[in-house]
Amino acid sequence: MKWTEAYRTGIPELDAQHRTLFQMSEDFQATIAEGRGARSYGEFLASLRLYVKAHFGIEEDCMFRHRCPAYAANRRAHAGFSLALADLEARFQRDGYSATAAQGAMELVDQWLHDHVRRIDAQLRPLAEQG
Repeated sequence: MKWTEAYRTGIPELDAQHRTLFQMSEDFQATIAEGRGARSYGEFLASLRLYVKAHFGIEEDCMFRHRCPAYAANRRAHAGFSLALADLEARFQRDGYSATAAQGAMELVDQWLHDHVRRIDAQLRPLAEQG
């Protein structure tokens, strides 16, 4: 999944972090396509969990400081994604690697990024532009 300006929040730090998340997804999609998913799926999930935990905290703080009306919805969405990610990790630990499960995980991540960043995070843009 490619980053576009449609995902811009107007907060340089958040936009850079979102670009990194999109790149992580794109890189792991390539890994699956190359047949190397089994070796790196667990590492990908762990890296994603750690990255989003840090990112979510920064983003929530930013929304709070800007008095963004999406603040509460953002926190709920982050909690839901964190639970979904924990479930993916638990299934991987229990069942091992499956290309089908990894592809499903990537679809979930990409869809979540697309929907969340465009509908919730982008609500920061007018606030950032106001200063």
